[in-house]
Amino acid sequence: MLNVVTRWSSSISMVRRVVSWYEAINDALFATEKTSEGYVKNKITDEDITLLQQFIEVTDSVYDGTIQLQGSSTPTLSLSLFWYIAIFYGMQRSSKKEKYDPIIQQFCADVAEKMSDKFQWQRESVMVLATILDPRFKNLAILNHAPSIQDQLWAVFKQQYTSFISENNIIVSAASSSPLSPSHTEQSQSSAMQKALQSAGIRFNTEVVTEIDRYKAIGRVEETVDPLQWWCAHSAEYPILSKMARRYLCIPASSAASERAWSALGDIFTKKRNRLKPITMCKLLMVKHNQDALSAL
Repeated sequence: MLNVVTRWSSSISMVRRVVSWYEAINDALFATEKTSEGYVKNKITDEDITLLQQFIEVTDSVYDGTIQLQGSSTPTLSLSLFWYIAIFYGMQRSSKKEKYDPIIQQFCADVAEKMSDKFQWQRESVMVLATILDPRFKNLAILNHAPSIQDQLWAVFKQQYTSFISENNIIVSAASSSPLSPSHTEQSQSSAMQKALQSAGIRFNTEVVTEIDRYKAIGRVEETVDPLQWWCAHSAEYPILSKMARRYLCIPASSAASERAWSALGDIFTKKRNRLKPITMCKLLMVKHNQDALSAL
């Protein structure tokens, strides 16, 4: 049981195994130690188990988050911001809980500090966009801890929305935006009211409601909803945002998918099949990873 630098959550997995097997580990130590003093010195004590159990408790969200972020069958980048916030605030709270040993409290404080130093909202604009384009997390209720950050997220999103329209030469139609002012018929019927408002210096609200405004106003979407299927069903209602969703939700959060591809490639390109052309290997790998979707056609 060793920590593996290149494998996510290997330290947490190692500690979980130690807690599960500590009796067997002590029995093995007892059988191999030449002196009783050596056994007493090296055996896992009840105090050790308590400390390790606390470590498992405070790192539970880290373990669960990494399991989800290394997935490849559903969008993962949109989960990154959620898990970052959940882990960050979880570590901050745990560092102040008296039920934890001072060693665990200090560990949680150090993790929260490193996460705060490493992560910058402005620098992680792609992650922000992917998160907001996932209808399950666009409201991010957990950001109630930091409403100013929530405003920053939507500001970045609106800026990228405008840039996306410009880059793709998209013409914003009536389906994408609609005015809040009264219709022409209503205006002609209430001309007397308009004159009264004009004389008083009051104007009708002519602010345009964009796709972003309508999307932002949607209530909570269940966590079990597939964001790709959701956007497919609402593409007519949000024509521009649905195109942005295709661009950002397809980005993986980790290199786990590419590592799996390399492993699969090892099964395709073997000693007995070592003359395959690169294009042939790519096609075979594509078929392997998409065989479920291809069989459904």
